[in-house]
Amino acid sequence: MTNPQLFSFETLSQYIFYIFKDDVALVEAIATQVGVALMQAQAYSPTGRLGAHSK
Repeated sequence: MTNPQLFSFETLSQYIFYIFKDDVALVEAIATQVGVALMQAQAYSPTGRLGAHSK
């Protein structure tokens, strides 16, 4: 990991994003996979809606 002291940050939010950018990428990847799993579950649901029961 690069030493953040080698860079100058204009705002605190830029510095915070620099520190957590790997965590943000991980959360985005997990959210994408959850979305894919939900779409697949919906596709295989008998009613096409999750949580709905067919009568």
